[in-house]
Amino acid sequence: MKAFVWVLGYDCVLVTYRVPQRVEIHVRNGWGLCHVSLPPHVGRTGLNVWEYYHDECAGAIGQFQQNRVVNRCGNCRTVFRPPDTMRRGVRRLHRRPTGGFELRVRKVGSITYSIKDHWNAKQVRLRVTPERGVEVTRPKGFPLREIDKFVRSHREGIEEALEAYEEQRQDLAPDDVVLHAIGQKWTVTYNPESNSPGCSLHENGDELRISGDYENTDLLTEVLRMWLSGKGRQHLVPWLNTVSDELDLPYAMAIVRGQKTRWGSCSGRKTISLNRNLLFLDPSLARYVMVHELSHTEHLDHSVAFWNRLGELEPNYLSLDKATKSAHDLVPTWARME
Repeated sequence: MKAFVWVLGYDCVLVTYRVPQRVEIHVRNGWGLCHVSLPPHVGRTGLNVWEYYHDECAGAIGQFQQNRVVNRCGNCRTVFRPPDTMRRGVRRLHRRPTGGFELRVRKVGSITYSIKDHWNAKQVRLRVTPERGVEVTRPKGFPLREIDKFVRSHREGIEEALEAYEEQRQDLAPDDVVLHAIGQKWTVTYNPESNSPGCSLHENGDELRISGDYENTDLLTEVLRMWLSGKGRQHLVPWLNTVSDELDLPYAMAIVRGQKTRWGSCSGRKTISLNRNLLFLDPSLARYVMVHELSHTEHLDHSVAFWNRLGELEPNYLSLDKATKSAHDLVPTWARME
């Protein structure tokens, strides 16, 4: 007779046993306490396995059957260790849970912040993020009034960070998208769908309709970048073919990517990679990048011979090359993120 309880990941727990054991569920302050009593002969003095769950997770576990997998959230913790630790003594099984969980939301003046208790925290930490706002992590039992004082002492810095993030958040959710290189503009509209876990984009003429959880900036920027990559393959590759034919500089293959610093590159096998963000530049700058990379099919380095050849193909290459180095400011924030 034995009962083993151990974590299979962050979102589920597997309970296996040969003889059904008595299970008690106690819910206190939104947390469920699961007590599994084991036979005395499993350990020298018997073992008690304690698990901590949110109340909704604990309610589901209270009805588990043999070999059933029960879903639970990532904040649920267990004190019990895998079976191989049983030989190391009973005392090691009664450790307190690790990690943190959301405790409460408080307000100090005009600042609303959330508090997270963390078993392993040694000091109070304050973070300001676009997704979660103001978040304070405290050691378990640290006085709340001291946290309020801590937040007040950093009020000016918090307000400045929130204002900066608000501007960034507005830039991450654009009202329109203008691709100067191809002379096109789209108006962006947002359609919330509470039941949709993801985010989708539909192009209808000069309108981009975004549906789903667009308040999740990661999902929103991801669908916008995917759409931009498609536009890059649709317009930049044919444009490169045209310039290649004009200059009589053939290449092997073209790739559209989302490079962070480079506008383009050319490999020794004459594979040209173009940055999708070229679509935000002036047509003359986008074409110069293509001419620059096509010149690398003859000279891979930036030697004197390369610049002489580039000067033959594009007489204004000096001014254009200087302009491309400062053109990253023309790219919106959502397109630069990766």
